[in-house]
Amino acid sequence: MELFERTASELSSMLRNKECSSVEITESVYNRIEKVEDKVNSYVTLCKDSAIEKAKEVDNAIAEGKDLSALAGIPIAVKDNISTKGIKTTCASKMLENYIPPFNATVVDKINAADMVITGKVNMDEFAMGSSTENSYFKKTRNPHDTDRVPGGSSGGSAAAVAAEQLSPAFANVKEVDKAFYLDSISKERNRFYIDSISSEKVFLGFTYKEVKEKEINLGLDLKGGMNVMLQVELSDLV
Repeated sequence: MELFERTASELSSMLRNKECSSVEITESVYNRIEKVEDKVNSYVTLCKDSAIEKAKEVDNAIAEGKDLSALAGIPIAVKDNISTKGIKTTCASKMLENYIPPFNATVVDKINAADMVITGKVNMDEFAMGSSTENSYFKKTRNPHDTDRVPGGSSGGSAAAVAAEQLSPAFANVKEVDKAFYLDSISKERNRFYIDSISSEKVFLGFTYKEVKEKEINLGLDLKGGMNVMLQVELSDLV
């Protein structure tokens, strides 16, 4: 099994046991992206150079025996309406095509504090106005299980990236998760889809995992400050 096929919890355990390195995981993820991205169109922006550098930092910290979070060294993608300092944040709009934020969203600060490896920014409906990820200025994201179908939205880039095994997990708005279930954008038949989300005012954010068991590490990320929402759904119950 290739590293990109592993879940976040498996990779976390492998890193701690020194069965692989964060650089190896990150390179495996980018090799997968290169292979399937032109068919799926999950990403708006890729950050390979900075991702490899971050992975090297984590590997050095592990070698030095430092106490790290369960998510340290794990690749993650961020929806393109979540502000990332120094990384283009376009909201999938021509209006913001070249916008590079001078600050991080709070959740990105928490991702960085957990020493995760940001692979890039994933596609969405422009300004999150849509339910299919066909309304991005840059590209239409496809459902990896059937590229003639849509992946749901507006967080279709996050959904497609995880489903296409371009990484696990991805970070996205999750208030439209019910649409993703009905469109079968994440899970194959009988698989489970799990989200542990955080609500701040009217915005819901959460991880998109490959498997329900990913909750076991909750990914060690402290998302306090709002209401915790858990959804554990058997896809066959919905279709």
